Amino acid sequence: MQQTSQAILQKFIEIRTWKRGDIRAPHKPLLLLLAIGHLLNGKEEIPYISIHETMKNLLNDFGRPTYPRPYYPFLRLASDGIWSFNKPELIKHNKDHSKRFLQSNGITAGFKPEIAQALKTDINLVKEVIYYLLENNFPETYHESILKAVGLEEFLKKYPRVRDPHFRNKVLDAYSRRCAICNYNIRIRDTLVGLEAAHIKWHQAGGPSYETNGLSLCSLHHILLDYGALTLDENLRIRVSDKVNGNGIEEWLLPFEGKSITLPRKKQFYPQPDFIQWHANEVFKSYRNG
Repeated sequence: MQQTSQAILQKFIEIRTWKRGDIRAPHKPLLLLLAIGHLLNGKEEIPYISIHETMKNLLNDFGRPTYPRPYYPFLRLASDGIWSFNKPELIKHNKDHSKRFLQSNGITAGFKPEIAQALKTDINLVKEVIYYLLENNFPETYHESILKAVGLEEFLKKYPRVRDPHFRNKVLDAYSRRCAICNYNIRIRDTLVGLEAAHIKWHQAGGPSYETNGLSLCSLHHILLDYGALTLDENLRIRVSDKVNGNGIEEWLLPFEGKSITLPRKKQFYPQPDFIQWHANEVFKSYRNG
């Protein structure tokens, strides 16, 4: 029986991701987005070896700051009812087959035929799946980069953006409407330009839209925070990742290392320690944590 688009969307919504508290597990969402990109470019069957390096890079860029395991989602998506292998008899349930095993046995995988057909013929379904996977797993600062990395650039302007104006206003007011790192507060007449409210603990991980979970940041330092180029320590001093490099770090990162952020006027709005710890563990890129 042919499944409706809503039923197929529900399968993506019900994808089981690894859970332990509020630790991030973006492996399956990243592979699903990559597989959709492959499918829309005519590649229904994906040899594992052909995406190993791409998945490794995706996990390094958008995953937790730990050693990436690209084969995890490739093997475990089969339990969610949308993914199948060319040689299922060789794949043991919940066993982490190595890259060498998958390559030497020519293991390929892809969406089940009815899922693939629906995605190829229903562009609205594709947009809804993409929107759900992005919005529920990654901050907005990641969305454009992820879509480009998985070959879905055409969808950059095809899904709605959800912003919380109340959160933005509360956080900017708490920090006197200036960047907590560099004090940027450029205005055109009375309109602030390029100043944003950043979640310390992402709302995708259960972070609330409170002042204590927000930082008033210029758009550049917001992106750098979300990508793990910087974080805060327990004393609200700025830590800079030892993995950053390139032009601009001497101007936009290194001068602030070890310095305290500009704090809110009221102590009740200071960043909450457990939100800071979450960011340091789950987002901050460092050779010390992976």
